Amino acid sequence: MVSRPLSRGELFDRLNSCDIAFPAIHGAFGEDGKLQELLDEAGVPYVGAGAKAASSAYDKYSAWVLLKDANILAVPSILLTRDMAPDVIADAIMTILHENDRIVLKPAAGGSSLGVEVVESTDMAIDRLQNSLFRSDRHNADRVVVQPWVAGIEFTIVVLEGPNGPVALIPLEIERNRRADEFEILSYRHKYLPNDDTAYPCPPTFSDELIDEIRHTAERVFDSMELRDFARVDGWVDSQGHVLISDINVISGMEQNSFLFIQAAQVGLTHGDVLSHIIGSASRRAALHQEEKS
Repeated sequence: MVSRPLSRGELFDRLNSCDIAFPAIHGAFGEDGKLQELLDEAGVPYVGAGAKAASSAYDKYSAWVLLKDANILAVPSILLTRDMAPDVIADAIMTILHENDRIVLKPAAGGSSLGVEVVESTDMAIDRLQNSLFRSDRHNADRVVVQPWVAGIEFTIVVLEGPNGPVALIPLEIERNRRADEFEILSYRHKYLPNDDTAYPCPPTFSDELIDEIRHTAERVFDSMELRDFARVDGWVDSQGHVLISDINVISGMEQNSFLFIQAAQVGLTHGDVLSHIIGSASRRAALHQEEKS
């Protein structure tokens, strides 16, 4: 049998046969609000952030603006777009390179470290860097976020929505082994392909006070971004001990050893427990009955 795409009406009929949807698509369409808009149009309740919140969280610059407005420390960001005048782009690059020896270039919309590049101030002339910004092989190259390189320790933390507000789990530290150099990023290969270059201590090696600060900050992020049910927040503890937020993920990974399940296990939740909690949160919002676990 040859497959064929569903018409919009057929898709909506399929969607409306479901009690609730659980979006689990990473990246474009899954986390950028497009799938959520479709589910809203179909009238199907779903797990996770709404369309507007997902769109804001997925766009790194929009997320930074919202966090800044909420007085939450985040990695400083400058947005450069392909349609900007060359002299405006050059001035922005000169400003951030004058203040930092290294900068990080990121697609404004995207994830999994795709298209991310670390640039030293001595690596290239400004005109070459301008040409590099929007090169065709960079993922989502029309809008690029420029950030200072952060020296410190990376962490990620999952937040669950509880009956009285968001509850952050135990943060997980990202510990790099055998780095090519101290500026090598946690790339797609390190995250998803078999390797032993990275360890994930959970609980982390931080003090109890710092863990509490990270948890409190993540809960504030969840509230300020108007997230729902669950989310994952990435960040840094910089060399001065400040907690800086770097990325917000409205759909955490669902692999066997994903950060969601590692952190849930620290508070005694099995895979089934944490998924039941997340679905239960969305079901209550949609006034759906969820059967109790036997």
